[in-house]
Order: sequence, then structure tokens, then C-alpha cells
Amino acid sequence: MLNEHEQTPQVNLDASIMSHMMQLKRDHPLPDVAVLDEKEFDLNLNRDEFCAKADELDKFDRKHPTWGMPYALPGLADSEFALLQGWLKQGAQMAQPPAYGPEAQALVTGMGSISERRQSQAAADEPLYL
Repeated sequence: MLNEHEQTPQVNLDASIMSHMMQLKRDHPLPDVAVLDEKEFDLNLNRDEFCAKADELDKFDRKHPTWGMPYALPGLADSEFALLQGWLKQGAQMAQPPAYGPEAQALVTGMGSISERRQSQAAADEPLYL
């Protein structure tokens, strides 16, 4: 959803699907109704989810103009929109997570990898809890 091209503020916005989807919501706000149409907005937990590819955005916009970001919710306030657009312009850098303390690191290391846990739990015929 973020720019994988040249890192300039305008290219960062132009190549960002996140920026595009936020703008789509601004251009096509939700209908002014008490309850959204279930045929247009699928909010089921087990629904098929997808993200349009960058080269498919025009087609997506025509087919689903009200599906901008945030999906099935009111648009962002101007200050929230500006904050996120500013972050995207800067390349959407994420802060480094804080280092684990020794006790937490020992706990994480002792858990093993997810694939090891899957194999172990599959052998025990138990659900996998992450």
C-alpha cells in the first residue's frame, strides 16, 4: 500500500494506494442513511477481502466509488487526513519497536517459531493460537 518507487513527497503520495483510497472516500462520502446497504457494504467477519492493485484503481473506483478508506465508516476529519497524508509524503517511515527486556526476550525465544508451533499443534490436533 506504500510507495516502492523514488522517494519524493509527490511520488510517495501518487504511488500510495492508501493515499488513493483516502482520497476516494473524500470524493465519495458515505450516503446519508442510518444503516448502510448490506448489498453494497459487506461487513461480515468471514467476507472475502481484497486490495486493488495500483494498475486496477481506476476500474475499482468506478465499480466501488464509496469503498474508500476507511471502509464503511465516515471519512477522516481534515486534521486526520492531513496527518496521514503528511506521513505518506515523508515515506511512511515506521518507528523502530522498543527492544525486548531480557525476561520478554526469553519468553519469546522459548515459544519457537510459528511454523514449529503449527507443526506441534497440528500433531496434537489443537487449534493454533498466536
